Amino acid sequence: MALVNGPIEMVRNICGVKDSWRLKVRVVRLWKSCSKNDPKNVFSLEMVLVDVEGARIQASICKLMIRKFANVIVEGEVYKMIYFAVVKNVGNFCATKHEFKLIFNSRTTVFRAESQLIPEFGLSLSSSEDIRNTKGEYEYLYDMMGLLTAVSAEINIVKDGKTTRLIVLELTDDKGKIRCTLFGDYVDKVNEFLSLSGTQLTVVVIQYARVNTYKGDVGLVNVFNTSRLLWNPQIVEAIEFRKSVAFHEVNSDICIGFLDYDIQSLSMKDEFLNPFPRKNLEELQTYEEVFNFSVNFF
Repeated sequence: MALVNGPIEMVRNICGVKDSWRLKVRVVRLWKSCSKNDPKNVFSLEMVLVDVEGARIQASICKLMIRKFANVIVEGEVYKMIYFAVVKNVGNFCATKHEFKLIFNSRTTVFRAESQLIPEFGLSLSSSEDIRNTKGEYEYLYDMMGLLTAVSAEINIVKDGKTTRLIVLELTDDKGKIRCTLFGDYVDKVNEFLSLSGTQLTVVVIQYARVNTYKGDVGLVNVFNTSRLLWNPQIVEAIEFRKSVAFHEVNSDICIGFLDYDIQSLSMKDEFLNPFPRKNLEELQTYEEVFNFSVNFF
């Protein structure tokens, strides 16, 4: 207990020189990393931790450790934590741009705490211009805030006898417009939001979305279990956004437009229908170095 109650260290300082990092953080996102073909087969619990400075770092709980921590850690709550394996943050779809990542192990200790100063959502916003300038890179997941200026009809794609539902949003900020494609349960969330807010222009935040390029058009696509949608959130960033040029350049009294979007390319279908974060051999080797557990290929 004395170790956890010692001086708190900042997320921005985390590196591989030690494992006894003492943190006070909010778990702003928590999700299951599971098999593409069997969602019940969970490989790990993944989370994003944010400290009082707003610095973010991803942390992982491998399959062998899930039982120890699954009922202890709750999304949105604040904790004091100590002792982790610290590894390089590598691979596709990294949830943060921190150089390192934390791996929970048998020595990791977690206690509930309180703080009104740690951000609730831990936003790390990119503009539409930032996203276009990624040129379709897959290394990181992105957060973006924009006005919902257009939405497509619901699109059904049939592949291997399975039907997947898609909907495409057009988000606008002061740097331009970006396509945001959502599928699966996220379609239901959009329909629910629209039924509550009607067709009036709305501030939308998408977090932890991956970049996708189709016919030279760079946009965002949700990631299974990981991405989050916020609809007209009552947070400082959204309030400031409403005061920005982006909001005043668009007549807020007009209705959300209709986006005529048709998916014909098989390669695009395949890309959209593979929303699972991919782990490369370097990532799997990192896990094996920290824990001795079997790797299932799928």
